[in-house]
Amino acid sequence: MTLNPSNPDPSRMSPSEALRNLDETIREKSILEHPFYQAWNKGMLTKDQLATCPHLLCARRGVSELPGGGRDESQQPDVSHTKASGLRAFYGVEDAKTLEYFTVHEAADVRHRAGEREALAACLVAGVPVHVIQDAASQALDAYWGLLDGVCSEIGLSC
Repeated sequence: MTLNPSNPDPSRMSPSEALRNLDETIREKSILEHPFYQAWNKGMLTKDQLATCPHLLCARRGVSELPGGGRDESQQPDVSHTKASGLRAFYGVEDAKTLEYFTVHEAADVRHRAGEREALAACLVAGVPVHVIQDAASQALDAYWGLLDGVCSEIGLSC
């Protein structure tokens, strides 16, 4: 758990401090730093490898059932934006209908992210220990990285 140096005791953090620490954990384990997304962002995936993306989207449903919810919406607007941008820049996809899933989710997940943050703040105010939320987030992020490791393995991309 990343701790605020000025308040190293997580049990004494304010909700805003706890959320800032959670944001730091999410930045440290950002899925956009995973080799799959790094390859996507550089246009290094083949069209055959891109065909795996529907598998990835379906598999994400399994991650959402994990403790901590894998319901981490905080990264999803950036992920959707990255996917749409990569398809446009590197794979010549310009058709609005083809990009619709990503553009709709980029906007919708901003609202989901705000709702998730409000819910987390309410949990903290209600007395849910910081470490419970932090641990759940770490487990969800690790699971998402594991999912992407599996995608890499399936498409032959070195992770």
